[in-house]
Amino acid sequence: MYKIANWDGYENHRTRNMQEMRWVPIPNRFDGDQIGEIIDHGAAVYGVWVAVLLVASRCDPRGVLTRADGEPHTPKTLARRTRIPQKEIEKALPIIITAGLLEICDNQAPERQAPAVTEAQEGQAPAGFRRPTDYGIERIERKERKKEPVTVDSLTIPDSIKTPDALEALSDWLDYKRSRREGYKKAGHLNGLLKTYSDPETLARDIRHSIGSGYKGLITAPGSSNRQPAKKQIFKMPATEATA
Repeated sequence: MYKIANWDGYENHRTRNMQEMRWVPIPNRFDGDQIGEIIDHGAAVYGVWVAVLLVASRCDPRGVLTRADGEPHTPKTLARRTRIPQKEIEKALPIIITAGLLEICDNQAPERQAPAVTEAQEGQAPAGFRRPTDYGIERIERKERKKEPVTVDSLTIPDSIKTPDALEALSDWLDYKRSRREGYKKAGHLNGLLKTYSDPETLARDIRHSIGSGYKGLITAPGSSNRQPAKKQIFKMPATEATA
């Protein structure tokens, strides 16, 4: 698993208050030894470094290159996310690691630790805290209970489009939506959308086009023509009005 070295250096008082980072404060100087070492290997390596930094800013926890399902990012998944050829990423990562900007850690994302509670504080409510009623506790528990995320296995996928490439693209789409905090709450909407496809290659192409373009929804890629058009409701005028 990869993580950005000294991630705190890429955040400030504004980004720390953001629930989701939309931009990253990157230093605008090129005289450092680390950046100089990367640029010495070519602009493509520097471009991969910036792309990896941007991907890491949208991970949870920030700075650790993990996907929404907790699995670590690989050169292949980074290539799909950034639209940079995989061979360029595979070439650049060792250079970035040698420069000290990227680190390799255990294949397990660090867990956020809760603040320690002393024995004196245990069982006591903080100052100014008003205990909720039993009803209130039940509401809190229901709110904190997480719903199971929509996965490829929970989708109803027509057999005609159930190919390895299409399933992989669907997994990338669900991962992309979760990374934008737009994950599907129910599988029904996506199941209905999948019924409009008859060709798995068209589905995979549309998904990768939508991810690469940063679209919120699944948009037909240029050249795709195998989706079934949505049914339109036609209103007919009464015969008396039509002939008037």
